[in-house]
Parts: sequence; C-alpha cells; structure tokens
Amino acid sequence: MTPSLHVLYVGDTMSPVHALQAHETDFTICLAATHEDALARLGGTAFDCAVYAGDRTERNVFLDGVTENLPTLPVVVYDGDRSNRSDPPNSSDSPTSRCDRVVTDADTVPEAVTELVSESSPHLSSVAADTGGEAEYDYRDTPLWDNPEFMKSVLDNLLDAFFVFSVNREMVEWNTRLEEITGRSGEELAESDPMAFIAEEHREEAFESLASVLTEGHTVGEYDLVAADGERTPCEFVVSLVTENGEPRYICGIARDISELRQKQAELERKQAELDQVVDELERSNAELEQFAYVASHDMKEPLRMVRNYLQLLEHRYSDELDEDATEFIDFAVDGARRLQGMIDQLLTYSRIDREGDPFRAVDCESVLATVRRNLEIAIEESDAEVESESLPVVTGDSNQLVQLFQNLVSNAIKYNDEAPHIYVGATREGDVWQFTVEDDGIGIPEDQVDRVFDAFYGDASGVDEADSTGIGLAICDRIVQRHGGDIWVESTVGEGTTFHFTLPVEDAELEPKSASLVEITNTNGSRAE
Repeated sequence: MTPSLHVLYVGDTMSPVHALQAHETDFTICLAATHEDALARLGGTAFDCAVYAGDRTERNVFLDGVTENLPTLPVVVYDGDRSNRSDPPNSSDSPTSRCDRVVTDADTVPEAVTELVSESSPHLSSVAADTGGEAEYDYRDTPLWDNPEFMKSVLDNLLDAFFVFSVNREMVEWNTRLEEITGRSGEELAESDPMAFIAEEHREEAFESLASVLTEGHTVGEYDLVAADGERTPCEFVVSLVTENGEPRYICGIARDISELRQKQAELERKQAELDQVVDELERSNAELEQFAYVASHDMKEPLRMVRNYLQLLEHRYSDELDEDATEFIDFAVDGARRLQGMIDQLLTYSRIDREGDPFRAVDCESVLATVRRNLEIAIEESDAEVESESLPVVTGDSNQLVQLFQNLVSNAIKYNDEAPHIYVGATREGDVWQFTVEDDGIGIPEDQVDRVFDAFYGDASGVDEADSTGIGLAICDRIVQRHGGDIWVESTVGEGTTFHFTLPVEDAELEPKSASLVEITNTNGSRAE
C-alpha cells in the first residue's frame, strides 16, 4: 500500500487544498488557520512538507519558526489568489526568510510538494513519482538516522561495546562502552590497533576470524579484552564486513561482556564436578555393597548348611534322650536355619539381577503367567485361589526375571489373604510402555507402611505366615522393574485388598538393560514384603 504524504497547510485560501485533494498523490492534509497553530502542530506531528498560504505579514514569522525547529522540513509558499488576503498591498512580494519554493498558481502546489519531498527524502521518491506502484516507507533513511548526535546517543547507551575499524585496522568509530572495557580514552583508541586489545593467547584465533570476515562477510567468537590496567573482560563478538562500491571497507562489530555468564558456567561446572564425584562414590559404594552381599551370602551357605544338618543329626541320633522341650528347641533352631537359608538364597537372587541378567528380547507375558501358574500350582490349589487374567502383551525384557517378578506378586497375593484369594492380572498400553496390574482382595497394607514395602528385609507386620517370609521379595520386584527401565508402585486399603502397578517397555522399544540402584536395606518391622 502506498503511504500518504503528510502536509501541514497554513491559511484559509482553499484553492491549493482543492488542488492537493484532486491530485493523484495521496495527500493527508492538516489545516492550521494561523502560524501559531501551525508551529504548535509541528511539535507533535511528523509532516513531510508544509504549505504556507496565510497572511504575508505573518509569513516570515512562520518560516523563521520552521527554520529554528525543523530545518529539514520542505516549505512551499503559495503567493497567489490575493483577493482574500488581509495583508496590505504594499507588503514585500518575496519571503525574506528561508523557503524552498514560491508558487503563484494553486494547481502547481501538488507538484511543488512532491518535488521537494523527493529531493529532501529519497525514501519517498517512489511515492511522489509513481503513486500507482507499491512503495515501502523505510524509516531508517529518515533524517533522524542521519543525525550524528542522535546516533552517538544511541550507540553510547548500548550495554555492549560497538566498534568500526577499517580493513587496514584503523579505528573509525566506537562507543563509550568500548572505552570502559578497554580502559582507554577516545584519543588512545583512535591511535590503537584494534587487535591489540585482544588477549595474547586469543590473538592468533582472532586474526583467523578477522580473515574469515573478509571472505565470508561475518563471524562470531569469544575472546578476552585486556584493559590498559591489565583487567580482562571475556566478550562474545559478532562481527560483519561493510563494503563500499563492492569493495571491503570496514569491519563493524559488537562485543558483549560475558563475565557473569562465565562465572555461572564455572559455578555450574564446579557443581557438576561435585555431583560427578558423589555419583562415582555412590556407584563405588553400591558396587562394594553388592560384592559384599554376593560374597557374604555365598560364603554363608555352607556353614549354615552344616549347622542345619548337625542339628537334624542331633535330633535324629539322640531323640530318645531328649525331652519335649529340647526337641522343640532343636526344631526352632532348624526352622531358623531354614529361614536364614531362604534369606541368603533371596539375597543372592537380589545381587544377581544386574550381574547375571539375560539380554533383553521379546517376551510373551501370557507364557510368563503360565509358568507362574505351574510354579505355584500347589499353593493355588491349597488356598483355593483364582488367578484371572486378560490377554497379556509381548514386551521387551529378561524372561527369567519377568517370571520372578510376576511370581513374587502372585505369591504375595495368595499368602496375604484370609479367604480364597481372587487375583486379577491385566495390562494396558500407555505410549511406549505397558502398564501391568496385579490386584488381590487380601488383607491390605496399612497406609503408613505403603511407602516402605519395596525396602529389602522390611519385615511383615501382618502376622500371616511370618515364618515363610524372607522380607526381600518385593525388593527383588522393584529391582527387576528398574533394570527394565520401568516403575513400580502400590495402592492398598486395609481389609479390601492391594493392587501393584508396574510398567515394562513394549516389544519394539529400543532399550538397554539398566543397572538398578541398590535398595535401602532395613530390618524394621512393617508391612508385608516376602
């Protein structure tokens, strides 16, 4: 869309106004009856040209006001159609103050305006010359940007250092921020090689970047600027080439102080190093703990077997000589040894989850649950349990560990139930994972113990089959799910039942086995955890 030319019209003679309105150029006309009104309007509105057609006695006052306040504004003086003028006939025929054009024919006013606008503002020449075409009004070419004082004010108020030097490395222009960073006065900068401000260890790289500007037209980089007193300021540079008649002429750039950014980066790197150290120490501690658990449990098996065997041998050989209390004491000791043996076996299983796990592959969970049903066949029959399931999906994982996972959860559901258990196993797709559910109608878990059921050796507070519980079954489940990159959680209501949820990756998921972090080991009595 072609922009309008804004014209300030002074006077009450309307023939020039009619000529402007009839012209093919789009004029926006602001009428002012007196020169005082006109000068007041100049202070608040931007005009492209002024046309004076008022009293000649006030004409020079208006022209002097324009010269003082807006010396670049073109002015056309209309000196025709004197029949309606109030000025005396012996007034001077010519303006004594500055004006750009005097016309006596109202019809020539539009041409005078467009010509003056074209001459004074090249960016509007297309508007004056050809109103039929599309023209863009480029405010960067207005007199405001040609004002050296305005430009200096803009540059000096930048937070960044601004500089221009010739391709011969002669300083041409800069702002006060560059003087502050370099600690040099304007006179010193004018006599300096701009590359001398760059830290010596960065200078070679800076010269290479400067060469790339001449070939590529622009470059970016980070170098330290060294002040006259030796203080260093890390800066980010954005530099461009300025050409004149197609030839390289100037290097223009911005240098931004990144001291605060460097400090934050250094602090972040320091904290990251501390975190890495903590992680390394934790991994080493976990590895040592895992090795200890493996070795201790492995080495304890044989002595424990001997204790159990000799207790049973003692009971068998000397049964006739032992009274009822002695026989009961031996039974307690044998049962304790048996339970300890079970805990050691479970601890070995726990420590081997990462160490001896199989590679991941496609696993049919229908087959997994079928294996669990066979393994728990006697327990299911004796408890009259019903294990209901929907169609289960194929997932990516370790088949043996998934059997262990499902078996521990189903076994818990059978064990912790006052009546014939009803157990439901299902799965729903949630994006890239399957969310599994193992739900029972058993005795439930107290609310204050739910958060700790996955802790190893977190004992059972229910009193149900406590002798058969090793306290590590759910910890094994948690670690298996972690290795598969999933999550496991529990919802429970005392007297109504418990639901375990866990996620496993879908069959086509690209997943590497993860090393599960060791679960906190505790022997505090609490909720069920076989």
